Amino acid sequence: MFFYVIFVCFLISTVQVEAKSKIKIPSWEDCGGRDAIIKVHKIDLDNPIRIGREDPIRISVNATQATPISGDSVVTIKINKNLRVLGQNLPIWVPCLNGIGSCTMTLCEIFKIHRKLVCAILESANQECKCPSEPGDYVANVNYQLNFGLFPPALLAIGNGDYSMSMKINHEDKELACMKVNVGVKFV
Repeated sequence: MFFYVIFVCFLISTVQVEAKSKIKIPSWEDCGGRDAIIKVHKIDLDNPIRIGREDPIRISVNATQATPISGDSVVTIKINKNLRVLGQNLPIWVPCLNGIGSCTMTLCEIFKIHRKLVCAILESANQECKCPSEPGDYVANVNYQLNFGLFPPALLAIGNGDYSMSMKINHEDKELACMKVNVGVKFV
């Protein structure tokens, strides 16, 4: 389930502009505390992530989930498009639309909205496709085709650029996981 959240945040919600910022792209950080249940060990992704009518997204993740996580745990995703304006970094908040963008929802709600993607990730990690996910080591390598064919190319071009994403999973006021990602996206 954790992998699903990362990929959905990153892949689907990261629509950006071709603007250079001082943020290192791509980069990631496991910002969870010592007691976090989910630890991310490594993420590999293309730079920039090229999203096209025929180009699948390629991402690899290595993470560990120490104990079970409740399906009603709250996932908070914040996504900003990073623009440079007069030499200053200007983060533009990406709103939540139909479960994509800066959203707050439960793990199982995310699973329902993005089931095809979640299952691709969990199955790549040799895990059962269900919510909530089971404890264990997750090593996933995913090639996933995003369907943006209905959008005109001019509209997609506005989305090119650099993005910053943060994701936290909490249950009953306890932080279970935290992750930050900076990524470039290019619609082709």
